[in-house]
Amino acid sequence: MKKLIVLLLVFLTSGAYASVRCYESFGTTYCSGTDDAGNDVNTRSYNSFGTTYTTGTIGDEDVSTRSYNSFGTTYTTGSVGDDDVSMRSYDSFGTTYTTGNIGDDDVNIRSYDSFGTTYTTGSIGDTDVDVQSYDSFGTTYYY
Repeated sequence: MKKLIVLLLVFLTSGAYASVRCYESFGTTYCSGTDDAGNDVNTRSYNSFGTTYTTGTIGDEDVSTRSYNSFGTTYTTGSVGDDDVSMRSYDSFGTTYTTGNIGDDDVNIRSYDSFGTTYTTGSIGDTDVDVQSYDSFGTTYYY
């Protein structure tokens, strides 16, 4: 879930998608790379007492979110730059559905695994989302 939230935040701020990789070290997930606009992506996520905190920057936008699970639904709140983040995610029959808002943009995403690749599709505002990711030796690559 940590990686999915970062993916959505990157997609929102850039309007497109380029190359980001995430890896975990000592309980913290680090994501870095660039978006299509050439903005640097640098975030970290960690869990504390059941809440996942994500902080960092995407271009010149500060990222600060927190996520927690309640009765099978993950709720994410916080901000990206001046935009408020309010999303919820839940699993149903092997697919993760994420809905909510990032600023004025509606978020409608679904994500599922197939043969080692995770497919993420949907929309954020007027922007279509179509991203694939895979894990290799502890690092997640998005393309």
